[in-house]
Amino acid sequence: MKQFDINDVMKELAMTNPNGFINECHFQVEFGYALKRAFPRFDIHYEWSQNNKRVDVFAQDKKEKIGFEFKYYTTKEEIVLNHGLKVVLKNQNNADLHRIGFWKDVKKLEELIAGGKIDKGYCLFLTNDAKVFLPVPKGNADVDYDLSDGLRPMKNKLEHLTRDGSKNYSVDLSKIDYEIKNEPYCPTNSSFRIVALPID
Repeated sequence: MKQFDINDVMKELAMTNPNGFINECHFQVEFGYALKRAFPRFDIHYEWSQNNKRVDVFAQDKKEKIGFEFKYYTTKEEIVLNHGLKVVLKNQNNADLHRIGFWKDVKKLEELIAGGKIDKGYCLFLTNDAKVFLPVPKGNADVDYDLSDGLRPMKNKLEHLTRDGSKNYSVDLSKIDYEIKNEPYCPTNSSFRIVALPID
């Protein structure tokens, strides 16, 4: 039996959706289809829920349970989907909230693994704005949630401070040695880059 490899799924996804997606939900659905094509043995579930924790995509076979969380952050760009439909992506202007959400998803998957609900997980962050993966300058409110390449985060307890110094977001992670690496999403598309972070 072929061992699960997310790279096989991403290659399949990039072949069928090389120019990106309409929105995050479209990304999730197409990822599920690509996963099923690459690994037919898995049953795929969307919006799967355990212990009051919702997982975007859940894949299960007789031996393995995997959870997937997604972030899709865009700047304005016209893309052409694989069937010819032209779509203008939104300029979302809230990269900090997406970075915070990414690390909250990491925590969610850590807890589901610790509770025996899944065996491993993946957090995926896809964007056509490469600046999202640049180092967050010191002093920025979301510096703890940096998604630049390298070992991240720098500490277990991540905090977001408002201008008045109060904390309005915090995440307590189990580990601090996740290897962040952003890569081209598709060889034929220079706009999109992706982080696909394994959680185990």
